Amino acid sequence: MLQLRHFVTFQNATSMQVGGLALVGDINIGSLDRRTGDIHYHQPWLRPALPKGDWDVIESSIKSYLRDFNSLVQTLIRHTRVSYPFVFQSSISCKLQPNRTTRTFLGIAYEGQDLIWFHLNKGTWDRVSDNEMSANAERLLNNATTLNELIQVLLNVTCVDILERFIEYGKANLERQGKTLLSPGTATRKSSL
Repeated sequence: MLQLRHFVTFQNATSMQVGGLALVGDINIGSLDRRTGDIHYHQPWLRPALPKGDWDVIESSIKSYLRDFNSLVQTLIRHTRVSYPFVFQSSISCKLQPNRTTRTFLGIAYEGQDLIWFHLNKGTWDRVSDNEMSANAERLLNNATTLNELIQVLLNVTCVDILERFIEYGKANLERQGKTLLSPGTATRKSSL
C-alpha cells in the first residue's frame, strides 16, 4: 500500500504549519519538512525507481496540491464557524491486492474526525457526517470538477503505477521489513505491501 498523509495546523487566519508523511507498507519513504516545505526522501531505492522528470512532476504536483488544499480550507472556513487553532488532515492511499486489483482512498478529516471522502467511481465527494462543515466541504469540492477529474486519474492510474515501481525497486527492503513484522509462531504478516 502507498499512503500519503498530510496535515495542516491553522494557528490563526494567517499562520499555518504543514507536514506530511509517505509510506509504502509500514516503511517511511518520505516526509514534508514542517519548517521549509521541502520534501525529504528516506529510502536509497526511492529516487532510482522513477526518472528525474517524473520526480519533478511529482514534487510540483505535491506543492500544487498543498497550495490548493490550503486555499480550499481557507474558503471553507469563511463559510463555517471554527475556532483557532484547528487541524485538517488528508489521507490518500492505493493498495495493490494479491489478485492485482486495486483499492484507493482519498479522505479529509477535521480535528481528527472524518469529514468527507472522494467517491472514485462517481468522481464526486460524499460527506461522512451530517454537519455544517461536511455540507460546505461537499458543496465546495463537488464544484471543483477539474480537480475531481485529476483526482480520478491520480487514484486510478498514477498511484498504482508508482506503487508498482516502488515495490520493484524497494523489494529487498520491503521484504526484510515484512519479515521483521512477523510474530513468533505465526505465518501471517501484520503489514501488507
